[in-house]
Amino acid sequence: MTDLKAKMENFNSDDEFISPVAELYNQTQQLYKKFFSDKKFNITPAQWEALNQLWNKDGMSQAELSDRIMKDRPFTTRLVDDLEKKTMVYRKQDKKDRRSNKVFLTAKGRTLKFQILPEYFKLTESLLKGVSNKEMDQLTAICTKLSENIVNVNS
Repeated sequence: MTDLKAKMENFNSDDEFISPVAELYNQTQQLYKKFFSDKKFNITPAQWEALNQLWNKDGMSQAELSDRIMKDRPFTTRLVDDLEKKTMVYRKQDKKDRRSNKVFLTAKGRTLKFQILPEYFKLTESLLKGVSNKEMDQLTAICTKLSENIVNVNS
């Protein structure tokens, strides 16, 4: 019996490595979604990602923001629209390229960082309880290898 045939006969999707990874991802997404919506922040995890990028580099183009948060352009447009409605960001037409908009934080958007981060760090610390730095380094290395493999499979 070949290795592949044996694997196929004994296949149980619960045994595959992807199942616990997917479950961890889903649980984490739900936890952070609840964190942002239940608290006084009233933002989504995707809005958090965008704000986080803008806190690092305010005034980037909407296209660059889209690339940095790894979302498609239409999604990013809706996301920025929603953040504008919440008065956390505003758009300004790029002087060098009138087809492009730059996205800037408002005072409310800048201030939110200092309201969110202390509670965000507490939550993250709770998640990492009992996980050593060495284990985190190993997890990071494994995720990096898997990401590289995905890129290779897709090319």
